[in-house]
Amino acid sequence: MRLDKRRTAITGMGVVCAIGNDTEHMWQGVAAAECGIRDIQQLDTLWMGVRVAGEVRDFDVSRYLDADEAAEVVRSGWFAVAAAREAMGQAGLDLDSLDPFRVGVSMGTCQGSLGEVQGVNPHIVDSVHYACDALANHLGVRGPRAMVSTACSAGANAIGFAQTKLWNDEVDVMLAGGTDALTFFSLAGFGIMGSLSAGACAPYSRSDGLSLGEGAAIVMLEPWDRAVERGATILGELLGFGTSADAYHPSAPDPSGRGASLAMRRALAQGGISPDQVSYVNGHGTATPANDAMERKAMRTVFGERAPEVPCSSTKSQVGHTLGAAGAIETLVSVLAARHDVLPPTVNFDETVESDLDFVPNRARPHPVDVVVSNSYAFGGSNASVVVGKPGKVAPVFTPARPDEDVVVTGIGAVGALGVGAEEWWSAMEAGECGLTTIPAFRGTGLERYLGGPTPDLRPKGFAPAGVWRKLDVLGRISLAASRLAWRDAEIDLSPAEMENVALYFGTNAGSIEHTELFDRGARAGAAQANPILFPNAVLNSAAGHVCTALGLRGPTCTFTTGGASAVLALTYAADLIRQGDIDVALVMAGDTLYETMFTAAAALDLLTEEKVRPFDERADGTGISGSSVTFVLESAGHAAARGARTYCRVLGHGTTSNRFSFRAGDGGGAEWGEAMRLAVERSGIGPEQLGYVAAAAGGIPVVDQAEAHALAKVVGSQVPVGAPKSLAGDTLGAAGLVGSLAAILALHRGMLTPTANLKRPHSDVVLEHVTEPGARADVAYALVNAAAIGGTYAGVVLGRAAS
Repeated sequence: MRLDKRRTAITGMGVVCAIGNDTEHMWQGVAAAECGIRDIQQLDTLWMGVRVAGEVRDFDVSRYLDADEAAEVVRSGWFAVAAAREAMGQAGLDLDSLDPFRVGVSMGTCQGSLGEVQGVNPHIVDSVHYACDALANHLGVRGPRAMVSTACSAGANAIGFAQTKLWNDEVDVMLAGGTDALTFFSLAGFGIMGSLSAGACAPYSRSDGLSLGEGAAIVMLEPWDRAVERGATILGELLGFGTSADAYHPSAPDPSGRGASLAMRRALAQGGISPDQVSYVNGHGTATPANDAMERKAMRTVFGERAPEVPCSSTKSQVGHTLGAAGAIETLVSVLAARHDVLPPTVNFDETVESDLDFVPNRARPHPVDVVVSNSYAFGGSNASVVVGKPGKVAPVFTPARPDEDVVVTGIGAVGALGVGAEEWWSAMEAGECGLTTIPAFRGTGLERYLGGPTPDLRPKGFAPAGVWRKLDVLGRISLAASRLAWRDAEIDLSPAEMENVALYFGTNAGSIEHTELFDRGARAGAAQANPILFPNAVLNSAAGHVCTALGLRGPTCTFTTGGASAVLALTYAADLIRQGDIDVALVMAGDTLYETMFTAAAALDLLTEEKVRPFDERADGTGISGSSVTFVLESAGHAAARGARTYCRVLGHGTTSNRFSFRAGDGGGAEWGEAMRLAVERSGIGPEQLGYVAAAAGGIPVVDQAEAHALAKVVGSQVPVGAPKSLAGDTLGAAGLVGSLAAILALHRGMLTPTANLKRPHSDVVLEHVTEPGARADVAYALVNAAAIGGTYAGVVLGRAAS
């Protein structure tokens, strides 16, 4: 993989929010200290006792989408399209003039479209990443696509992910930001927790509760030298990005401000920026007592005696808390603050409240602004900071990268239909044993006739104290178990200070959909049925937060919710950040549970089989969904060697592409998928003929399997052995890429090839070297792992044999 930490220019911005449906009107509202938190018009707030929010008004979707397309896209998708269209216009870029494979999209969201898709709707299968897919499809781009779901820090995380894609030279342009719509689910959740203010929120003064909002923001990112060369107007510069985990509580921030301080310091350190150079902080500023008190401590920790001289204000006081869009909207406001040398205000501020910090009360004011830190903190203890600056005013000095150092897997844990622990999984893969069966829990639902992979019923011993275990949902339990197993397998022993730098990257399709649905169902029945304990677990990154807390991890963290591609995105992002020199050790975790709602939606789309999962077979008629979690420990080769660690494999090149996916025959994304494979092989510095095994993504859905088969035939030819782990483990959804990686490691480490079970009649129009019988062996130096998401994201990663 090529890696060059180049300067990043912001050349376009777009926004939709409560004080303006474009950048010009929004900034006018900021400068005028306007508050857009008003009576809610689109939702019945029922029992919640709150009547105000930062609701988007006067939004005309017909300006951006025709009637048919608008009907297919949820409200959060409308906002994303509008913001992206404005950003492209500002950037002066004609996407038709660019290579579509060199344009990427990364979006942040809190709940995706789960709160917008009511009842049992087939769109729930891809609802988390639905808005991201809608935006990319509307623009016609085919490059990397990722939906990031770290609750209220998601928009900031999406921007950080985009920077890495630019540094890897995977893209020429990235559209990055966040979007969320106001939903009953979010209002009910924060309402039952007692977190909502009865009126417009007052951060840093009254601090009696937050006000929710909605909207989207997109920034156009491109390499600085490219922007200069084409004569673009550079609006701002992305100077640094940093994240951390609190490892403290599912919903409350660490009151010491430790995690928030780590995120700020990492963001500043990445660009070589001193805290003394910071002109202004755009705070998280939710107006909850716990957050506002914590932020004061974090400011004092990072800026020391200078803290009273560093202005800090809350954009949420004007637009409400826009959840997954907040980090993106506030980054945009930060860029504008530097561009105009104006400090945005904290409106609704009670000036009778004494404070030793400058919260820019109630009025914007002129002030030199060269460097801004924008902070976002979230449920699950996920913190993110973005540093932006006035163009050319402060030149970043990035920490050294190490592009030539190998990234290795040193620990593995797995829990699911094939067993508990990597050895049980590998034994099943070697023997060709299928873990799929009918699910007794679904008796009487009409779903009992379909195949699925049951989740093991684990006990807490060896994984967590009984009291902690009882509070976890199924996803939290299997994720923690897999992570404990991986950590033990790696035989890694770090000091508490070193544990602060261990990262965790998580991939999931729907997160804790169990608690999401249970809470939503109860809330719709009334306040007495709305369980406040369930709501914090309903955020999509909750399992990652539980694992960080249990293991004491405070390093960088991010959660990807891009369907079946999520695990590969998490794996390759972790590997990229190790090569960037940002981290030495990371847990890469992926998981989803077998839950009735997801099963019902898949059945409605005719994706499930009643007989056998038959990938690549003419008789294939569907897949079987399986609940599983898999975790890898990744390290830089130098770190692993220094402690004498055993290594399973090396993580080499990767590729991600996308298209407008459809289940219509012949529209499974073969060309785009083939490009993802080609890029993964090319970036690994090998030829396709050097591959010894392919862990295919095929899972028995004909249109998907056929697309992959034709792409494989074109890219790797007919001589490379191909197996489909889903024929044994089922479709593990967000974990599928790590399940495929388990099969690849088995081939690399032990020479055993996981077969495609039940394959008797391969399609005659494409010739592949199918592994159909258990026990097949080969000398494998390189293996390709494929993954794909409904909605049209395709990912491939090459794993290499560990160096001797």
